[in-house]
Amino acid sequence: MKSRFEKFSYLIGELSKLLHKIEGDVLEEIGLKGPHAIYFLTIAKHSEGITASELSEICGRDKADVSRTVTALVNGGFAEKITEEGKKYKSTFKLTQKGLNVAKDLRSKADSAVEYASRGVSAEDRAVFYSTLETIYSNMKKISDFGVLQNTD
Repeated sequence: MKSRFEKFSYLIGELSKLLHKIEGDVLEEIGLKGPHAIYFLTIAKHSEGITASELSEICGRDKADVSRTVTALVNGGFAEKITEEGKKYKSTFKLTQKGLNVAKDLRSKADSAVEYASRGVSAEDRAVFYSTLETIYSNMKKISDFGVLQNTD
């Protein structure tokens, strides 16, 4: 019988793999990888543009990953880089119409996937689940930042 840790670790890992596979299945037809999905959806929410630093913070990804991804999106014609004169490192990124079309398709497929995955789960149970997951995330983040045996409060 699995311990709570083993079960938790296993299920979170497997859910992560499934999520990445689904994202990859959607994006591979246009030559991109699954992890690009979160960037499309986040940039799409910021029609005025978003900086790489903001994207890094919102998506929880390191700046090197953000840099590689936005370069791929710009090179693929999915996004454009807008640089104000004298502000090379404060450039913003916006989706092109091609990118907006991909983001719209992704949003639709993501919503359908979440709806399907939530079958048989009541709205109340989903609310409790997400609240609990956020609490677990917050606690795990403290453990990660300060160590397992440290007082994190």
